[in-house]
Amino acid sequence: MARQAIETGKDDLDALWMAGYSMPSLAGDKATGESAADPLGYLFTCGLAFGHTIAGEYEEALLWADRSLREMPRYRAAINLKVILYVLLGRVDEAR
Repeated sequence: MARQAIETGKDDLDALWMAGYSMPSLAGDKATGESAADPLGYLFTCGLAFGHTIAGEYEEALLWADRSLREMPRYRAAINLKVILYVLLGRVDEAR
């Protein structure tokens, strides 16, 4: 039922936090629970990626950009940042 609430209750914050709270304990699915309880987490993680980029910590920034993209695979800011990070790291083939 928690999975169904996550799939159908995207606009119902109460349904999302309750389902997110239930998933790790009842279904053993921590990742789904985390993403449901904090549906805008991709913005935060992408912000951390930008911060690490500014600090010159490109490998760490790449980890945060990847985390953002796991939550929102088509998030353009994270995709663009990931391409930039690959270039900064000298991984041009991956940037393509």
